[in-house]
Amino acid sequence: TDFKLTPDGARVLYLADPDTDNVFVLHSAPIQGGQSVALNLSGSVEAFEVSSDGQRARWTQRNGATVSYWLAPVDGGPVSPALPPVQAPVTSPDGRWALVPVGVELWSEGPSGLHRVSCP
Repeated sequence: TDFKLTPDGARVLYLADPDTDNVFVLHSAPIQGGQSVALNLSGSVEAFEVSSDGQRARWTQRNGATVSYWLAPVDGGPVSPALPPVQAPVTSPDGRWALVPVGVELWSEGPSGLHRVSCP
């Protein structure tokens, strides 16, 4: 089981396969105990990270060669697509930044939000 703690240690995020069908659901739970919430609405989570401020989870879901990139508050709430479906994003080793190719543009998502990267 893959899991990550929020930077303040208040929540744990983890993948679970409750139906043992290789469809992994991203859950978040208070570390002191309490109700776990499923963050992804459907599909199987391939990889996930916690934002450096501990407020958001971001994850990827693959459908064939297409990767969808999603964001949600770590305590549950509205799930939103971070970008249109893309080829696989690259996440920095510390999980603070992700680079995502969208067509001929490159976008970064990190502590200060989502930005288009200018390449000379």
